[in-house]
Amino acid sequence: MAWEITWQGQVESDWLDELDHVNFLAYQRVAEKGGEVFWTAVSGGLGFKERHGTEYVLLEIHVRYLGELRLGEVVTLETALLAHDDKRYQLLHRLSRDSHVVCTVETVNLAFDLTTRRSMAFGPGTRAALDTRSSKLDGVQAELPLKRMRTIA
Repeated sequence: MAWEITWQGQVESDWLDELDHVNFLAYQRVAEKGGEVFWTAVSGGLGFKERHGTEYVLLEIHVRYLGELRLGEVVTLETALLAHDDKRYQLLHRLSRDSHVVCTVETVNLAFDLTTRRSMAFGPGTRAALDTRSSKLDGVQAELPLKRMRTIA
């Protein structure tokens, strides 16, 4: 499996800042919606209450802005699984308008037990669902965790 549509909607007025520009956090909120859809799917379609504290937390995020969105434009979010291990998974989200990618959001996520407040291994069903979604995307190299070091001069 490669890309799957995880969210569709319109640019809302509360996404805009005082410059009439989509705020950077709005892109991340949309990607998070896609991340929630993805997690529900790999968790057997179970909702929050039915998962009994088995959730995920975001470890890393990398956002690339490639184009501008305007109020009222229709957008589609697609999500692909890049990599996973026993307790982490890496997603790439792409937000598009009219098939033109305007933003990508790459995340590394960790399976998390809300009861113990600690990381946990995926259950067998979740692991199997991740295995079936693994894909190789052209030109994309996955790495767990993201190993991009930034230096400030």
